[in-house]
Amino acid sequence: MALSDHGILTEADSAETVKALEGTPWQAAFREIIARQRENGPLAAQPPSVVQGAIQALQADIANHGIDEGKQKRLAQLQKVGDAQQVDIRKDPLRAYVKRHGDPVGPLDTSSPEAFVQSLAIRGQLADLAGNWAQRPVGPLFAEDVEQVREFLDALPAKAGDRALGMVSAVLGPKKAAGMAAQIAPRDKALAIALAIDDTGPASQHARTFVMQGRQAIKDGTSTKGEKEPGIRAANWNARAATTLQGVYPFQPQADMVRDEAVLIMHGMAAEKGGTLTGDDIEAAVKLAAGGELIPRGWPVIKNGRREPGLVPLAPGVTEDMLDARLKNITASEIATKYGPDLVTGTGMVPAEEFARSLKNARLMYAGRGRYNVIVSGRPVLAMDGRRVEITVTAP
Repeated sequence: MALSDHGILTEADSAETVKALEGTPWQAAFREIIARQRENGPLAAQPPSVVQGAIQALQADIANHGIDEGKQKRLAQLQKVGDAQQVDIRKDPLRAYVKRHGDPVGPLDTSSPEAFVQSLAIRGQLADLAGNWAQRPVGPLFAEDVEQVREFLDALPAKAGDRALGMVSAVLGPKKAAGMAAQIAPRDKALAIALAIDDTGPASQHARTFVMQGRQAIKDGTSTKGEKEPGIRAANWNARAATTLQGVYPFQPQADMVRDEAVLIMHGMAAEKGGTLTGDDIEAAVKLAAGGELIPRGWPVIKNGRREPGLVPLAPGVTEDMLDARLKNITASEIATKYGPDLVTGTGMVPAEEFARSLKNARLMYAGRGRYNVIVSGRPVLAMDGRRVEITVTAP
């Protein structure tokens, strides 16, 4: 079967492969691949899963009917296309998509913050297409754009830079903004953290402002003014934030990201206060980074040798009373409709009615902004199909 580096199957070779797969469950899958190619072009332009499907179909045929020189050659050629896709996606997923689809792409306009955001919005649309193709989040920058964008944002005055980041976050939305932040992070972690902050209201904007102030304060030393060993002061802030956030998030990278944001906020606060922070300032910085109040409704954790209630963050605008009211008002019918009549807890099977009654005293685990899993005996409560029971509490 003739197959170019771009993954084009000829009609003759397509027919030959379909015939070889006759009577197998892979014939229909391969027919779909051929139909996609006729409609959309070369195999390499199809999603990586489609290419892998072609490889698996041929491997299955070989396993069931044996291999010959033609099949071996076809498999090697398909694997070449698949490997090239994966290499390009790891290196620069946006470029990998454009290379295979030929979408026209203009340069980013860094003549002004407004022009930059406008050109970035167009790139954001392309990133959506690339993400659907690569089946993973894709940022709106090419690899060669990253340093140019970092330098552009870095050169803006503080207020203009803060405003530009807010516009970027608003025009891209949380997922693509996070993708862009991931692209910038290896070169400027603080800038990436500021960019990844959800633009969900005044609190988020306040957090971003402090992060950018902290970024600058670290550079010029204003957040540890007068300290003979400024690194010790910063290390203490880091340790305080890490202790407060212990057990708050189910995944350590998530906790690390919030901790790093909190420490940058502390630097920003300290720069305004002549290089000092109180315990209340530190607590406020962690709360701001977490996005809301931290309340003792989580599973207990050990901190400094003592067993303490675990903390969970409330969504912006949500109070503890609002959370309590939501938990008290959840009905057995609501639970059963969504998760079934019986649930699996850490102590065994529980009917939805009994579970609903117990929610007013439930221990929770963070599952996303304003979303919580319910914990019983240290384990998330599950539906019979394995889904975690999730409670949503957001501001009206």
